[in-house]
Amino acid sequence: MVIGGAALEVLRRGKVAVIESASETAHYPMLNRGAFLGINLPWLELEYFDESELDTLLADPLEHRYAALVLTSGAIALPGVRATLDHRTAELAQALAHGVGIVITATTLGGVERFDLTFLPEGSQVSLVDTGMREMTGTLVTDSLVDDVISPEDGRHACSGLTLAAGQAFGWTHSATLRRAGGQEEPVIWRAQFGLGRVMVSVLPFEWIRRHEMVEQALTRATRNRGLLIIGEQDAPPWYFDAAAGQFLARITGPDTPGGLLASFSHLRLCTDADWSAIDGIDRSALLARLENSGTVEFPADSPAGAIYARMDGVPRYLTRLRQAQDQLIDRVSDLPSSPTFHLLALALLSRACHQVVRGRLYVPDLLRQDAVSSVVLSAMSRRVRGGSVDGLLLPTANLLAACSLCDIDDSAAVTMSAWIAMHAHEATDDQRAQSRWALWAAGRQNLLGMIPEPQIEPDSLLGRLACQLDDGQLDSFAPDAVTPEEDRRNRLGPLSDLDCAILAYTHARWGDPTDPHPIWDALASTRQRRTDRTAAPVNVEALCYRTAAQILLDAHTPLTIHQGDTPAPVEPVPRAATELLTRQATAEVSARREREAQEALTTMTRATRTMAGFLGALAVVLGLAVSTLPLWLPQAQHLDLEVRLTLTAGLLVAVSTALTVTVATDTGQLIAPGWLRALGKGVRQLRQ
Repeated sequence: MVIGGAALEVLRRGKVAVIESASETAHYPMLNRGAFLGINLPWLELEYFDESELDTLLADPLEHRYAALVLTSGAIALPGVRATLDHRTAELAQALAHGVGIVITATTLGGVERFDLTFLPEGSQVSLVDTGMREMTGTLVTDSLVDDVISPEDGRHACSGLTLAAGQAFGWTHSATLRRAGGQEEPVIWRAQFGLGRVMVSVLPFEWIRRHEMVEQALTRATRNRGLLIIGEQDAPPWYFDAAAGQFLARITGPDTPGGLLASFSHLRLCTDADWSAIDGIDRSALLARLENSGTVEFPADSPAGAIYARMDGVPRYLTRLRQAQDQLIDRVSDLPSSPTFHLLALALLSRACHQVVRGRLYVPDLLRQDAVSSVVLSAMSRRVRGGSVDGLLLPTANLLAACSLCDIDDSAAVTMSAWIAMHAHEATDDQRAQSRWALWAAGRQNLLGMIPEPQIEPDSLLGRLACQLDDGQLDSFAPDAVTPEEDRRNRLGPLSDLDCAILAYTHARWGDPTDPHPIWDALASTRQRRTDRTAAPVNVEALCYRTAAQILLDAHTPLTIHQGDTPAPVEPVPRAATELLTRQATAEVSARREREAQEALTTMTRATRTMAGFLGALAVVLGLAVSTLPLWLPQAQHLDLEVRLTLTAGLLVAVSTALTVTVATDTGQLIAPGWLRALGKGVRQLRQ
């Protein structure tokens, strides 16, 4: 096969299991499979199963046989399919951990209102929710694809009755949006990544819209981590053509390699005849994007010991830093809107740095995404803006205005803040004006600098001095201990605090010389050492944000890590240690969830049993009293003396109460007996004693 002037040879096809509804396949064969008939992915092979085969399919590990699992809209609407997915959550979680993709297309749930995708990790679980059948007409906007208009006029009468309820679930992003008439936008396809596996959820009926490009995109994204692409054909070691079970393998030769083809394979292997400069898209930016996607690149290199193969893999350092920052900020989200505006500006600047450094928006931590930060800033603005100002002070107002600019918030409150600054900026002190100018510099709002007069004397604060340096167009050389003369530093400021050092590092990492980052790293390392020497203190949001932003901006210029290995040694496409860890984590999460479900089921059963036991116990007490008083009212006993009848009644009462007490005292009785019955048994025992 020829793609873009290069010959593609498929050495091993990847299998995709497509679960269908047997009834729909029988009655609408072309409609049901029409979404898959026109796809052009020669390295994938689709195998079709009906709903009765799903449980058997999931009984053995998917990762040993398949690259992805597709659930069609007809299948997901069946109760048996949903029950099997709930029953096989551990198997699905393990498949995701090994890189198997899952694609779900759903337009109805067959009469139920909600279906939870419980096989996903805790904190990222979503639900398909019935919202009523509606027409899916409008402009379909899809990542990396041309916009398309869906209209019944061209025969594409698409309807759907579901949406995805993500709530606060982490890791999800929109992949396609339907823009309806009137400007209303509705997400119709979502995607997420868990471990090495990817999940695609669509409420858009692919079989009706007849757009094969979207189906191809969903399949390539879902199977990406199961694919290896060899580029070139010379001097390949024996293990070059090996692939793990369930993975697909292809080789491409020719002078050019289409960039779109590279994106379909997570792992690349370059032979000695493959020229880096001739491979479209393999530059620094593309390599970082590949590493973010858990991809690898292996290539031949020379060493003193002879020919070796070097490997680029592992998560980029900036992703690790951002995830650590989110872990420390996650407990502060609720009170950030009422925090000082310094914190809001720092959080907005960190979010902007994320989008500048991270290549794929899917890999920006949820709390640091622009929409999440925008909601925090909007909440703060609604609480604090009064008459176009924040507390009637210039610096807080400038900070919040800068945060709004960074989050692309341009409503009436932001406009009135700008007007207030223009009217009152001259009334503030030199230091406050300088710090406000730094905030506008940081937000990229140089057009607003004219509203704030420059200071007349050198400010006392670090931010003020840095603002003056930015106004002059030249930052002083980075020397944390020489920000001011030594005597002034001792008398006025003392040693730089963690926050001051973080602000200084961020300013130089953003506007300074990127070719000499060592002084900045040294300063950040020294403050970190001082902090570890002290007792643990609460997280300072501002210091954490500026420190992390400085680090990831410096990471953007850090050389990529290369792992070298001997030529004969096979290279695992997926690191086993990471796979085992993710599998154990997924298994532990599923076990914990099942234990909770079992406990809830036991509680419900115990309540029902106690209700029934209470009814039977009350009936037994009534019958016992009736039996005990037989000598008193039974006609056949009337000829006996009263004393004899009372003695018989007392004996029967003792026997009945003894039987009742013994029954309630057993382990089973204590478990199922209601509280009043256990109390009655206890009272009888005390009375007998």
